[in-house]
Amino acid sequence: MQRWSDDFKLLARFWPYARPDRKHFFLALVAIPLASLATLVQPYLLKKGIDDYILVGDRAGLTLIAFLFFGTICLEYLFRAVQMFGLQVVGQRSVGRLRNAIFAHVLRLSQRYLDRHPTGALLTRSTTDVEALSQTLAMGVVSIVGDLVTLVGIVVAMLWLDLRLSLLLLVLVPLLVAIIEFFRRRQKGLFLTIRKSLATLNGYLQEQLSGREVVQLFGHEKESLSTFKSLNHRFFSAYTWANFFDALLYSVMEALSAFTIAVMLWFGAGWHREGYLSLGLLVAFIEYIQKLFIPIKEFSAKFTTMQQATTALERIFDLLETRDVVAEGAVVLDEGGEDPEG
Repeated sequence: MQRWSDDFKLLARFWPYARPDRKHFFLALVAIPLASLATLVQPYLLKKGIDDYILVGDRAGLTLIAFLFFGTICLEYLFRAVQMFGLQVVGQRSVGRLRNAIFAHVLRLSQRYLDRHPTGALLTRSTTDVEALSQTLAMGVVSIVGDLVTLVGIVVAMLWLDLRLSLLLLVLVPLLVAIIEFFRRRQKGLFLTIRKSLATLNGYLQEQLSGREVVQLFGHEKESLSTFKSLNHRFFSAYTWANFFDALLYSVMEALSAFTIAVMLWFGAGWHREGYLSLGLLVAFIEYIQKLFIPIKEFSAKFTTMQQATTALERIFDLLETRDVVAEGAVVLDEGGEDPEG
């Protein structure tokens, strides 16, 4: 839980860079519950269409339900588009401000600091780390909130429709939380290793290329290549494991979704034969389960990029907090090229 708190603190520190575009931010926030509401209505309309119109042969009523269903789909995509537009604007502009702040701060760093830190490492923080953050914000940090709103809405709708089926589903919630936390812990450490190893790799590459004459003069080409291969292997290994856990998380979510639907069909079919629940209700619950796992699957992908973003933010703010800057201002020389103050 402490790690989650630290991640949210990092995102809160980023807010000043996004504040100038808060209108677009709040536009996206308004679109989130509206899109979720349009999503939640669709399975209920299916239930009504099956139980009240298809089974009794009411074609006129079914036509009305079909138009309403189509309308909710259109509204859902409309609100999703508004949400993504607002987040894209906020994300790209705020990252641009952060990039300017990093560049201005690097220009103020003292020569002593620059001598101790490779230029390639500073370049990585100014470009690669910022780009990782840009991709995450474009995907939409706020969209994770939208996924949570949808999840809560689906659970409430299912509890309202049928308590027994809902409790059967909620048994799996602790398992979901445990799986997500397991992968979060491992991916966070891997992404931190990736960022650090990439910065080290870029810094070493920049030093070797800029000093290639010295390397050739002393005949250290093999040693230089060996060190580069070692650094590159560390980066490759961390990235491979991160991709492995990312793919594994998505696969586990897919398997859990299929298992949940199978369990629901097994119990639901029996209860339908006993007359406890209607066919439309069973279909609606299966549709709700599918919609329930869509944001969970998307959350697993967004979760991966969130880990990349918080790792990048952590490194970026470490750089911005560096106080090893030039203490004095620019020195104005006189016409003879001398410092007038001696």
